[in-house]
Amino acid sequence: MTVLDHRAYALGMQGKFEPAIKDAEKMISFGPTLDAGYIRLVHLFDMQGKQPDAIKVYRQALKNVPNDNPAYELLVQGEKKAIEKNEQRIDPVSILPSQLDNIIFPLLKEYERAVLMDVSKEWRRRIINSHAAWEEIVEFNPPNRDGIVARAMPYVGKHVEDLKINTGALHLVYKYFDCMENGYLTNIKSLTLNYSGGTMITTNAMMLWTNALWRTRHTLTTLDIDACYFDSPIRLVDILTYSPNLKTFRFKTSRDFAYLIKDIDLLGESTTHGLIDLKLRTYNISGSDLKLLVERCPHLRRLSLKNCEPEVFDVVCDHCPNLEIFGFDPDVIIPELDELDNYGNDNDNDNSNDKLHSPGLKVLYTPSRGKCGVPADKLLRLLWKNQHSLKHIYINMSMTEDQKDNQEPHDNFRPSYQYQPNSFDQLEKFYYLGDIYRVAEPIFFQAMRPCLTYFHPMGPSNIPALVDCLVSLPPVQKLEFTQFSPDANTDTESSIKSLVRLFKTYATTSLSESNKKLEMFSYLDSPLVMTDEVLDALAEVKTIKSIKFASQTANVTQEGLKNFFTKVNKHAQLTEVYLIRTKAVDDEVLDAISELDWLHTLYCESLLSIKDEGVNFVVNKSKTVTTFNILYCHKVTKALVDDVTKSYKQTNIYIDNDDDDDDSLGFGLF
Repeated sequence: MTVLDHRAYALGMQGKFEPAIKDAEKMISFGPTLDAGYIRLVHLFDMQGKQPDAIKVYRQALKNVPNDNPAYELLVQGEKKAIEKNEQRIDPVSILPSQLDNIIFPLLKEYERAVLMDVSKEWRRRIINSHAAWEEIVEFNPPNRDGIVARAMPYVGKHVEDLKINTGALHLVYKYFDCMENGYLTNIKSLTLNYSGGTMITTNAMMLWTNALWRTRHTLTTLDIDACYFDSPIRLVDILTYSPNLKTFRFKTSRDFAYLIKDIDLLGESTTHGLIDLKLRTYNISGSDLKLLVERCPHLRRLSLKNCEPEVFDVVCDHCPNLEIFGFDPDVIIPELDELDNYGNDNDNDNSNDKLHSPGLKVLYTPSRGKCGVPADKLLRLLWKNQHSLKHIYINMSMTEDQKDNQEPHDNFRPSYQYQPNSFDQLEKFYYLGDIYRVAEPIFFQAMRPCLTYFHPMGPSNIPALVDCLVSLPPVQKLEFTQFSPDANTDTESSIKSLVRLFKTYATTSLSESNKKLEMFSYLDSPLVMTDEVLDALAEVKTIKSIKFASQTANVTQEGLKNFFTKVNKHAQLTEVYLIRTKAVDDEVLDAISELDWLHTLYCESLLSIKDEGVNFVVNKSKTVTTFNILYCHKVTKALVDDVTKSYKQTNIYIDNDDDDDDSLGFGLF
């Protein structure tokens, strides 16, 4: 009995209640008329707060233990205390330190917090006073929770700084507008409206909307409205008038831009707004209409416009003195201002911050490949004006809509341009798709400077001239070719020799102490110039860490790929390999890849020649691979898929051989 008692006590103190209770029950079975087993068992239940179970044990003990037992009176008193504890209700919130409120309550969903406000006065007080719990609200109005969170706004609205309304319930949208108008959201800084119904703000509700903006004008700095699926009566004059302290405005609408700026002249020519970040997705943005807007927003630093006319370039060039980031019909996400502001902190150059905050455009985006290009004359003027400040350029100068209508290019015609940049003093990232007459490319070559770190030419190019430019500069860290081929003025053989010269030059530079060395190379659909000879030269670059090969018709053989991976393993520390739609890749190539000493990421997509054996080479032989993705490689069997996903827990292996309906090459251009 003594041994069981001591062990039950020790187990209970360790929180191991199940074996402790079994020992106490054994004590009772060995001596049902003795008090020790009952006392130990009720103590274990009491430690867990299980007073009803303790009461049952006390009553069982009072039936079995004789009245003359010295501990009988203790059992009687213990039963009374257990009954008192059982009747006493404990509010867990009341015993928690208030310092934990801002940690615990934000873990609950918004509607859960709103419901729990009705549990007790203490719950209500603590939840209402928790700033972190209500700092950000996302309202999506799920079923059976109609307006629960909105009804809490009169009590907690003072804490809300970021409100996102994503709902199809119009009455709920108006409820939040009403809360703003009544002054409940006194500290709101950001408002996002994404309404999926038929009409978000009717004409009759505009008074409520403008009153809501006016009441929050002192704190509201960010407004994001998605109304692209219906006609919204919201105009830019409303935003500029009723939200004078707005810094960031993003608006998607199905309206024409001319409607958005209707009556903007009512603001007066001398009235200016402090807006610095504007993103508009509308229709028919003309240069003359945009001028009316930007003249009243002279502090703009970031401007992203969808569905623009080419004249917009002239307006930006002449009327946006503080613009730093410009997106003309971008189909990718362009950088935010905070990314640009933080850029200097990651730059080793002591003067980087001074240059970063110098005037002038720093980031320029136009549509990427597959879309109509922008007129070269408009674009070159903007590049010329900002040539000393631009850091990132992503431009598409391919066939424009007007050139397509005019059935260009015309024989024996070569355009000349008045504005030609001659020195990109700070340019670090450069992606371009050249014009159809190949006039802009030599201009770019003579303007590129040693600060270039990322270079991505696309389409036909004068490859010998390009290589002459690159070898005159320090090596770029990232080099990508897309649909890269000799233009009409150069032949394939000289282009291949030029690329071999480039990589041999980079290989020599990789031995130096320079900080700038080639680390990543990729080619996408560049069949003519990518040969075994070029890969052999690339393999000598000792600093290469990542490669991406994606081409169905590349002039690369299976033997060339095997030799490349064998040779690069001797010279470099290759850590990432991406192979997409490359016919020459088979099981023997994967075998060579499995020998790479530093490889940790292998991505294989649409490789029609690899089978189970090649996959097994990698998973069984490679000691370094931690991520292995196989997509749409249809000769890899399901049996192997099931086996490797179960057996190789130490490696993140993802295999998906469902039909490939996506025409993409697996990774983007930007």
